[in-house]
Amino acid sequence: MNCILRAETPIMPFAYRVHTHQWGSVVSGYYVKHGEFKFNSLAKGNPQWPQAFYPMKEEIKIRPKDLIAARCTFNTTGHDQVTRIGMTAGDEMCNLYIMFYTKSRDPEDHFIQCANEEIENVNRALPPDSDVPLPRNITLEEHAAGHRRTEPSPAEDDSKKKSHAKKRPGIQPYEFETAGNTQYQFDDNSFGEDRMDRQLPTRSDYHVIKNWPSSDVKFGQATGVDLDLAGNVVIFHRADRKWSYSTFDVRNRFRDAALGPISVDTVYVIHPTTGNILHQWGKDRFYMPHDITIAPNGDTFLTDVALHQVFKFKPGESNSSLTLGEAFTPGKDDNHFCKPAAVAVMSSGDFFVADGYCNSRIVKFDKTGRKLLEFGRAFQSVSTHMFRTTGIPPYSFNIPHALALAEDLEMICVADRENGRIQCFSTTDGAFKFLVNSLAFGGRLFSVAYSPLEGGTLFAVNGPGNSKVQGFVIPLKTKRVTSVFSPNGKGFGEPHDIVVNKNGSQLYVVEINKPYKVWKFERNPTERIGKAEDQAPVSLPIKSVSVPVKNVPVNDETLHHYVSSTKLGDSLEEESFSTSVMIMAFLTIPLLFLIGVGALLRLRSSVCCNKRKETKSFAEFFPPSAGFEKLRMDDESETENSDTEVEEFTKPGFRKTLKT
Repeated sequence: MNCILRAETPIMPFAYRVHTHQWGSVVSGYYVKHGEFKFNSLAKGNPQWPQAFYPMKEEIKIRPKDLIAARCTFNTTGHDQVTRIGMTAGDEMCNLYIMFYTKSRDPEDHFIQCANEEIENVNRALPPDSDVPLPRNITLEEHAAGHRRTEPSPAEDDSKKKSHAKKRPGIQPYEFETAGNTQYQFDDNSFGEDRMDRQLPTRSDYHVIKNWPSSDVKFGQATGVDLDLAGNVVIFHRADRKWSYSTFDVRNRFRDAALGPISVDTVYVIHPTTGNILHQWGKDRFYMPHDITIAPNGDTFLTDVALHQVFKFKPGESNSSLTLGEAFTPGKDDNHFCKPAAVAVMSSGDFFVADGYCNSRIVKFDKTGRKLLEFGRAFQSVSTHMFRTTGIPPYSFNIPHALALAEDLEMICVADRENGRIQCFSTTDGAFKFLVNSLAFGGRLFSVAYSPLEGGTLFAVNGPGNSKVQGFVIPLKTKRVTSVFSPNGKGFGEPHDIVVNKNGSQLYVVEINKPYKVWKFERNPTERIGKAEDQAPVSLPIKSVSVPVKNVPVNDETLHHYVSSTKLGDSLEEESFSTSVMIMAFLTIPLLFLIGVGALLRLRSSVCCNKRKETKSFAEFFPPSAGFEKLRMDDESETENSDTEVEEFTKPGFRKTLKT
C-alpha cells in the first residue's frame, strides 16, 4: 500500500507498531521524498513480537507530497486452508501504525489513513529485503509467548496491598440534560456501559406490511426514502449502478464518469397503500444517487456522491432550480463537497447538508444557497469495548450519513455512521445538545428519522457489524431504546435510510443489498401512539404531489387514502369510545341489581327475626375474602439505577497515529 502525504505541515514520526494475525512474518515501511525515487526506511517489525510501539532509530521528517509505502509479508508454510482478509481471528490483516507529532492545527492532519495503492506498481519496486524477516530475538519471543516470569518488586507488592480498587481508564462520560442548554455531567462510568444496553427491549411495536410495494415495482440499490406532501413514498435508487471498491480513486474522484448518467428513472413515487408507482422521473441526470429529501414546501433535494453535488427541484420542474458543488470535483470549501450524504430542510427554506464521506462536516445554507454555518470534524476512535467506540468527543464524525430535523425542538440530529451513534445539535448555532449510543447499534448507525410523537421520538437503523441489524425506537424523553423492529423480527440485510410519518404510525426503510427492498412498517394496533396532543395533525394538500412533474393532481385514490387515514380514523376512535361506554352501562345494570337484591334480603332477615344488629357498612356486603383483592400499585421505579443517557468521551491528545 502507498499514498502521498497531503498535510499542511511535515509530520515527525517517533514510534511505530506493526500488526497482523498468525501468518504475518514481517511488516516494512518506507518513505520517498518528493521529486526523488529512493526508498528510505521508516519502520520494520515482527508482528509476532509483543504488540507495542517501538521507538524510531533516528529522527525522521516526512514532508507534504512525500510518498509513504508499506508491505506485509505472510508465511503460510504448512497451512492448507484458504485465509481471507478480514477482522476475525481466523482472517488476516496488515497494519503499520506510526506515532508522529505535527505543528498543524487542522484535525484532519492528526489522524491519517493509507489503505490503497495511490500510485500503481510502486510497491513492486520496494527494496529486496522488505520481505526478509528480522533476526530472532529470544527475549521478545518469550514476552510474546508469555513465558517470561519475574517477581514483583517490593514497591509493586506494597501498592497491591494498599488498594484493591480497580483503576478505570480516564474516560469521562457526558450527558445533556435539557434542550437549548449544554450541560456536561462527569462520572466514573467506564467505557459507557450504560444500563440502557443491559435492558434493551426485544419487543416490537411495529409490524411489517406484507406484499408491499406491488410486485411489479423493480429498482436497484435504494439509497434514499422520504414522504411527499401527499403522504406518498418517494425513493431514490441507482438502477443497475453499484458503488464498489473501485468506483472512486484515492482522491475521491468518480472513475466511471465515461459511463454517462443512469439512463433510467431513478426517483419513484409510490402510493402508500396500494404500493403502485404513481410517477417516476430522474433518468439521464444522476451518476451515483444517495439521498432524497422532500422540503416542507414540496421542493425535492437530492445528493449525488459521484458528482459531489446537491440539487433542488421545484414541483413540476425537470431542471434543478439550485445546484451546489462542482460536478465530479471533490473539495472542502464554500463551493465544493466531497460525497455529500444527506440534506434536511427547514420550513424557512434554510437547509443542512451532511458532507459526508470525506469532509465529516455539517453545513447550513440559506434558501438561496448562501453558506450560514459549518461544524464538525473528522475523528475515528482506535479503541473499542464490547463493540462500542470510545473516546470520541462531540462534533467528531466518521461519515455523517443521515440527518433528522426536529424543527419543533430547534434541533438537527446526525447519524454518525462509523462511530455508531446519533449526535444532536442546535439548528440555530450548531451547539452540541446530546448524543444517543447503545451497544445494540453494533458500532454502526446508518440512518435516523424524527417524529413529534410523544414529545419527540427518534427512529434509527444500524448496519452490518457486531449486532443484529434492526431498527430502534428512541423517545427523547428518556433517550433509551424502547422498541426494536425488523422484517418479521429476523433483521434487515443492509438498511440505508429510514423515514417516519409525523404521528409515528408508519415507517419505511430502504436496503441496498439484494434483493433490493423498501419495507413498510405500521404501528401495532394494540400500541397507543402517544397522547392526542402529541400527535401532529395530517392535512390534505390542495395542490399537487411534491415531485418534479407537471400537472400531477391528487387523484381519487390518494384522496380516499387520506380521508380514510385521517377523518375516518378519527370517527372510528369516537365510535369505539361510544361503544365502550354503552358496554360499560349494560354491565353496570345487573351489578346494581344484585347489590339491591342482597341489601333487601339482609334487611328482610333482620326484620323477621327481630334481632338488633349494628349498622353495616357497604364494604361488609362484599368482604375482601369473598371476592377480589386490591391490586398492588407500588411504583417500583428503577430510575435510581439508570444512567442510560450518560455517554463517554475522551479529550483528544495532540499526538496522533498514522495508520497504513
